[in-house]
Amino acid sequence: MATTNKLKISWKNDLQKSVVEQDVLKLRNQLKTIQNSPELKMEDYRLNTQLREQKM
Repeated sequence: MATTNKLKISWKNDLQKSVVEQDVLKLRNQLKTIQNSPELKMEDYRLNTQLREQKM
């Protein structure tokens, strides 16, 4: 009986780990998409330009 419970717990832990790994992968892909967005690049360029002008 104890072995059966351990197997169930192990199986559930493996399943949860797999779900978490999939979620992390999805979030990483979303972050890459956001980081590569033209809007973000334009905003970054604008802020960098603004910063350079302030330093002058």
